Amino acid sequence: DASIDDFKLINDSLNFKILNLSTKEISGLNIRDLSADLIISSTSMEANHAIINVNESELDVDFRMKYNNYKSLSYFIDSVDMYGDIRSTTINISDIGHFSDILFQMPNEVVVSGEMRGKVNNLSTKDIMIKYGKTTMLSGDISFKGLPDFFSSLILAENIIISTNTGDIKSFYLPI
Repeated sequence: DASIDDFKLINDSLNFKILNLSTKEISGLNIRDLSADLIISSTSMEANHAIINVNESELDVDFRMKYNNYKSLSYFIDSVDMYGDIRSTTINISDIGHFSDILFQMPNEVVVSGEMRGKVNNLSTKDIMIKYGKTTMLSGDISFKGLPDFFSSLILAENIIISTNTGDIKSFYLPI
């Protein structure tokens, strides 16, 4: 189901507002509701003021992808540059399992805010804040090299502040 408004064709770009969209992707990714101001062109896709309810997660983001051409989307992991401004967003980590299978084993709900940029295989965050449980909080700048293979990825962190408690640590599911 979809409801679209304010549709415009400007040069090679489609500009429109998604008032609401729901769909289920073949992998099981269930977009319960999506609204955004969208711009799609042959070299980029931009979603501003996006509110996305997917599976068990609720995202509030401005998100842009840049690519050489539509064919680049077939090689998403190393061919598409992503840029995101993440406002306070609730993510169930297992929902990300559609992009990295091991995360299906981590049904942890976290609240995230900050900025991210890069390709999937070379992704970095700035001023990221991740909250979990009653008191767990991690903030700083984190980069990931080698995703989507989490176990062989290099994770670098700078300016990190961490606080937690034993109850939060015990309740956090890890795929080990």
